[in-house]
Amino acid sequence: INNWIVKNRTLNKKLLKLPLRMFKPTQALYKSFEVFVDGKPITVDSSYTIYQACSEAGVDIPRFCFHERLAVAGNCRMCLVEVEKSPKPIASCSMNVIPNMKISTTSEKTRIARGGVMEFLLANHPLDCPICDQGGECDLQDISNIYGYKESRFMEYKRAVEDKYLGPIIRTVMN
Repeated sequence: INNWIVKNRTLNKKLLKLPLRMFKPTQALYKSFEVFVDGKPITVDSSYTIYQACSEAGVDIPRFCFHERLAVAGNCRMCLVEVEKSPKPIASCSMNVIPNMKISTTSEKTRIARGGVMEFLLANHPLDCPICDQGGECDLQDISNIYGYKESRFMEYKRAVEDKYLGPIIRTVMN
């Protein structure tokens, strides 16, 4: 390839004008700026997610799948928040903040969205589960009590899975 470039001097001059780096320097990546959480201004780093910015502001957002040291999953959808100029609620654990973002964690749209997610989670998880290994220390029970989702509209039977036999060494509890 080098021989070809040397032979074509005009092309070589064009290549020299191209920028060598196609990425931003580190200083530009981690700028601090202001976002508004429930009307309260807070200065955060550009690498923060909406969930981290809300935690920094002292706002507690319910979540099941978020952990600081794990990759973002966004599966539970319990951390939905309303963001200005967004047509529907956004999973706060998976979206980064942008400058002057206005985040609402207590709006009616957010409450209804979280309620719908919680209702589907409770479709197969009774809150008075007698066979649960958690023994009253269940995040699902805690969040449902805190946020007022005590009953489900689903009256069907809950999912029940029989224990599997995997040999004499392995014991399973498939609840």
